[in-house]
Amino acid sequence: MKKIIKLTESDLIKIVKRVISESSNKSVISESISVGGAQISVVPINWKDPKVGKYSGQLKVVYAGKTRYYKLTVDTAFYDGAVLIDKLWSNSDGKGYTVKDSTGKTFEVKTPQMNSIVKQIKEDIKNFTIQSSLADLTLDRSA
Repeated sequence: MKKIIKLTESDLIKIVKRVISESSNKSVISESISVGGAQISVVPINWKDPKVGKYSGQLKVVYAGKTRYYKLTVDTAFYDGAVLIDKLWSNSDGKGYTVKDSTGKTFEVKTPQMNSIVKQIKEDIKNFTIQSSLADLTLDRSA
């Protein structure tokens, strides 16, 4: 036999908010990540803002009091070229990171690749390529 439960509108709102909160905590997309002492974030895509526009969709790296911006170029079997980065987050398994570009495509950056990227940034190298079996990532410092 089924039991009928009456809910008020406020009860329903509380339940929906709790479900959204719990589901969003499982795959948190952060605005920045910390790797090897460097704080890495994505500059939001906003061409209209003169302060943000020229760095839109780039990686912003803060390390040892310095801020650097990097354009990203991806070379895969399916795509070659520059990408605007929309989001960057740590994978829930702790074995890498995921990048989402402005077209909605996602690609994984393994932890060793990300560590190599941060190492090159710390050494103040302006242009470098990190190679892997899935994709080659080229970063060019723009500022």
